Amino acid sequence: MTTKNEPHVSNYPPLDQWLKKHDARCLWQLMDGPEDRRTRAVEAWQVRTTTVIAVVHRDQHGWELFTTLDTLDIAATLADAEQRCKLQSVIVEEVVDPRGVYFVLRRVDGDLVKYWKGGNTVRTFGTPDAARAYATARGWGLSDPTTAERQSSR
Repeated sequence: MTTKNEPHVSNYPPLDQWLKKHDARCLWQLMDGPEDRRTRAVEAWQVRTTTVIAVVHRDQHGWELFTTLDTLDIAATLADAEQRCKLQSVIVEEVVDPRGVYFVLRRVDGDLVKYWKGGNTVRTFGTPDAARAYATARGWGLSDPTTAERQSSR
């Protein structure tokens, strides 16, 4: 017996109507627990050539739809996922200036990582290992260090 409290697409008329309007086909469904304690369902739907993942919550707590970025570019797909997951990916960059050589952390998108407690001050490091340790301690993803370190002149 289905009730409005259960995590089913049919309990959300706008979502249900949208899937029907686009002739979507359910590929699979995963419920998250025993029948009497389910809080959500995760479902894969085929909408034309696109796979759509629906997360449907019980007790009228809503639903979400997830689709792909629609590109074959691996770097763009991973960068998009990092941005949506609010992850920060960084590289260690070697900087040479008249005062000597030092290392900075640079976001993959190109911006320098700011030192959190120092306002707009850029954190510098004496060695690449120190920069990597700082980033790792904060849970920031690091790209391959053999390709990430690069020369720049300032």
